[in-house]
Amino acid sequence: MLVLPARSAFRHATHSSAFGALPVLSMTTAFGVLGVAIADSGARQSQGWSEALFWASLIWIIVPISARLVGRSARGTERLGLVVLMGTALFLASVVYSPLVPSAYDAFLHIRTADDIVARSGLFTPNPLLPVSPFYPGLEAITVALHQLGGVSLLNAGFLILGSARIVFTVSLFFFFQYVSGSSRVAGIAALFYMANPRFLYFDSQYAYESLALALAALVLCLV
Repeated sequence: MLVLPARSAFRHATHSSAFGALPVLSMTTAFGVLGVAIADSGARQSQGWSEALFWASLIWIIVPISARLVGRSARGTERLGLVVLMGTALFLASVVYSPLVPSAYDAFLHIRTADDIVARSGLFTPNPLLPVSPFYPGLEAITVALHQLGGVSLLNAGFLILGSARIVFTVSLFFFFQYVSGSSRVAGIAALFYMANPRFLYFDSQYAYESLALALAALVLCLV
């Protein structure tokens, strides 16, 4: 008998607030990211349940947000928040795969360039693993600046930069689609379709050129 009043209260809250269901979905999404982290830990120990938990956790993250974005009741502010929430959650899902050491191949190459900048206090130090990297040290230079000013490790500085880039990217993507279509609902659905591409989860979250370049490109496109 208590279920109906609870549902009514939830519906009233989502309709009366500009943020709608965003606070509730933020909480459920956090549990989804936690599930991915547990699944990754289980996979490292060759646990048979880890794969099922991984996919179930991704579904737990994606489906509720997608349903809300596709629906008609959410307002523009909520839709923007949901797009950022999904983008950030999928980025964190890639971070918890290996939060202590670089895991992606490209990440090792660029961390080497960043480490060379710190060790030699200068740019354009040769990197035999990726010779072109020292000639375009934008990502690494920002990482080193945050590392030296904030006192965080190079890896954590990289995570902070990539996380910020992901937020900039999703916000820019949403506003670009909204400007083109004139509809926040269309903008949310279009951003959702973009985030469904298979590179978005891991490849565009690694410590490499594309992860930052896409965010900057989307921001310029939105401003133009």
